[in-house]
Amino acid sequence: MTEEATIKIRKRRNLTDFFLKFHLFIDGKEIGTICNGKEELFRVSPGGHSISILSSWGGFFGHRTKKIDITLAPSDSKSFECGTVPWNWLPGMIVPVLLCIFLCSLNSQWLRVTLAFTMLGAGFVVLFVDSKPGSVYYLKEIHDSQLP
Repeated sequence: MTEEATIKIRKRRNLTDFFLKFHLFIDGKEIGTICNGKEELFRVSPGGHSISILSSWGGFFGHRTKKIDITLAPSDSKSFECGTVPWNWLPGMIVPVLLCIFLCSLNSQWLRVTLAFTMLGAGFVVLFVDSKPGSVYYLKEIHDSQLP
């Protein structure tokens, strides 16, 4: 019987992605999920693996972290942390917010509201569709001394 290696994943507790579950993929196959503020332990075979995280919104928006390649020896253990990149929403929202401020100076109430929602919608589309792997969510290796 061969000994297994373990991968420990902690999802950082925060309000930004409080209700999102993250799906853990090892070598392209989903092996489990992790929720806000939780830590999960996954047993894998020793050897080389690639791991990544996909958010529960990921099927629609494609938000996956960059893949991390690791090599585990028998009885080896590696720890990782995942979560939402802080302030990831800011670049996609600056222009729409500035445009909304400008639109408030328009005379027509209907035109102001319509254009404001259009610009906000465009900002969210930029945020969720045009993001690269690792720009919205992160996965990084940590040492056990960094665990709370």
